[in-house]
Amino acid sequence: RGKVFSMASRCPVCREDLLNSGRVVFVEAKCPICWEQKNPVVALSCGHVLCENDFLSIGGKLESKKQEVDLERRRRRQQQEEEAARRRRAQEEADRRQAILLQRMEVRRAELERAAEERQAQRRRTSFSNHKSGPSAWLLCPTTGDEDGQWRLWRANLWSERKHHLYPKDSKLVGDGNDGVWVLCKTNGSKLWKLWHATTRNERSLYEYPSNSKMVSDGRGGLYILCSTKGESLWKLWHANASREKQLFSYPRSSQITEDGQGGAYILCDTKGSSSWTLWHADRNSESRLFTYPRNSKMTGDGVGGVWILCSTTGETLWKLWHANLSGERMLYSYPKSSRITGDGKGGVYVLCKTDDEQKGSRDMLWHANRSSERSLYQYPIESKMAKDGHGGVYILCSTTGESQWKLWHANETRERQLYAFPKSSKLVGCQFDEMLRTAPIRLSSSEDDPEDDDDDEPDDSDDNDDDPDDNDDDDPGDDDDADPDNDDDIPEDGPDDECDDESDGDDEDDDDDDDDDDDEP
Repeated sequence: RGKVFSMASRCPVCREDLLNSGRVVFVEAKCPICWEQKNPVVALSCGHVLCENDFLSIGGKLESKKQEVDLERRRRRQQQEEEAARRRRAQEEADRRQAILLQRMEVRRAELERAAEERQAQRRRTSFSNHKSGPSAWLLCPTTGDEDGQWRLWRANLWSERKHHLYPKDSKLVGDGNDGVWVLCKTNGSKLWKLWHATTRNERSLYEYPSNSKMVSDGRGGLYILCSTKGESLWKLWHANASREKQLFSYPRSSQITEDGQGGAYILCDTKGSSSWTLWHADRNSESRLFTYPRNSKMTGDGVGGVWILCSTTGETLWKLWHANLSGERMLYSYPKSSRITGDGKGGVYVLCKTDDEQKGSRDMLWHANRSSERSLYQYPIESKMAKDGHGGVYILCSTTGESQWKLWHANETRERQLYAFPKSSKLVGCQFDEMLRTAPIRLSSSEDDPEDDDDDEPDDSDDNDDDPDDNDDDDPGDDDDADPDNDDDIPEDGPDDECDDESDGDDEDDDDDDDDDDDEP
């Protein structure tokens, strides 16, 4: 580490040609020429050392100062590059170890989640088998003994039917996807219609919306509402649940809307710049423009994030059944224009349509279709009312040979069952979706959790509305008497009987006995 010299002579000791430079080293050594102890000395490439004077005497030359500085800079730069390379290698090794650790943690987390899902699925299967829960339906219908204009809300499953709350007969119903039901109806003391949430145990009065609002379930306990809103030319899409309501996006009044079963909704509407109507997908965070379909198309959600669409298609005589989701669209099967469709909640669809049979002629048949196949199942009248059960089956309310009232049937791909009698005018909606098919719940941001964010956005013609559901004690659907002020659930005085509170007790032996309601047949 010192000055560098150049030379082209031979070493005086070993006679090796010295074509390389020597280097000054700051050590004390004896020069083999003058035989004196010198410090510093010049180290030759062969390994021997000379004093500076003798080195110069054999032809060595001292480099210039600038060359010394450049050489030192190159040396330092090389050291810095080596140090940087060493640090990069160390960082890469640390990143590699971290990636391996994170991968192991992710694998472990996935294993734990799968184990938890399997345990939960096993509990649901056990509950379905032992406690008689499972596919259910809500019906609103006139019932013997109730006052005029008030219809009774019933809950039916494969084992029993139970009556619950009273609502006006012109009420609108939609399932909440979580075994409850949303009811929009005229309520005393309210200028707009009131949105109620009902379960087998209680009912709650929540928000106000216009009577001509369009509603669909979000599949997770809430619902989407498309309605006129004060200060807006287009209708607004709202999302509501038991804790808050939120204004989202704008769509035309004539729009069609259906659920996707995974927390979102599909909207088919007239869109500027498009000759056909456009299919949109919306959730609580965003909206996406997808594909175009005719305005008279028929839609139903598939329960797993997609939508089934039955519509006229260029070059086809019959209407075509399409399946669409956020990834793409696909044309599948042909059905008559008069067909009626409803999803099965597990990715498939039920189609009720006229079917030509060479042996039996034209009949009204129920078909089941998915993205891989279609299959003819059972015979039902084309005017039947259908509702998905969320578990791959369908509830059907229809006229039945030998019966004065219409009968409620349950059908799936393996069997059909005749259940209970209800009036023809009954309104039918499904209860829930299959928990096993749900994705992770949508997390609300802090701004979404605050119901005060939308205080300035109220549905059209509403009065100052307090969204606190506990302040609606005076709201009673269609009942002139005030509700009990001590009842936080806003249950009307003509509310559910005591027997309704036993509905959720799966171990109750009386669930098998349909004779308990003989005096209250719809």
